[in-house]
This record gives sequence, structure tokens and C-alpha cells, in this order.
Amino acid sequence: MSKAPNPINGVIEFKARTRPEDAPPMLEKVQPSVSSCQHRRLLVDEAKSDVTCKDCGERINPIWILNEMSKKESWHRTQVMDMRRRIEKLSSKLRCKCEHCGKMTRIER
Repeated sequence: MSKAPNPINGVIEFKARTRPEDAPPMLEKVQPSVSSCQHRRLLVDEAKSDVTCKDCGERINPIWILNEMSKKESWHRTQVMDMRRRIEKLSSKLRCKCEHCGKMTRIER
């Protein structure tokens, strides 16, 4: 059923359709299984490309493991860089301006 264009502006008008309330959603987010285990100890079978938790026995997606490891490594790298910045900042505070001569002198601890 085609509608004729509006003679004034040449635009075809369509009514907006709404989805029925009881219609299932078009996309559903898959929620990971909720487990009390943190999967801290892993058994890696390189031949089968399989990862299993030693504590609960659940098979784990190797990509998930790589993702978790990369997050932790990134966090540790950020911490190291932050500590280095703090050390540099503190090392610059080991000197002060002498009230008598106006020169920078090293603070001895």
C-alpha cells in the first residue's frame, strides 16, 4: 500500500509504529554466569587450548583470561609509572633555598 505524496511539499508521511508491550526485545545481553569462585588458580592445557579453574573445575574462556591478565598488567604498569613520578617529585624537594645566601642547598636527612 503506497501513499501518494503530499501535493504541497511532495513528502510521503508514514505513521510511526510502536512495538507491542509483550514483544520480546530484539537484542538481549548475555550475562556471564555468576560464580562465587574468583578463578585465581588455573590449569592450562596447551595441547587442547583449554583453561580450567583448579578450585571449582569450571572451564574458562581463554580470551577472558587474557583480558583479565592484560587489565592487571596495565594496572601494575600504571602504578609503577605513578611511583616513578612521585620519586622524581620528591627528589626535587630535597633542596631548599637558603635564607642567607639565596642559593639552593641540599637537605640532609
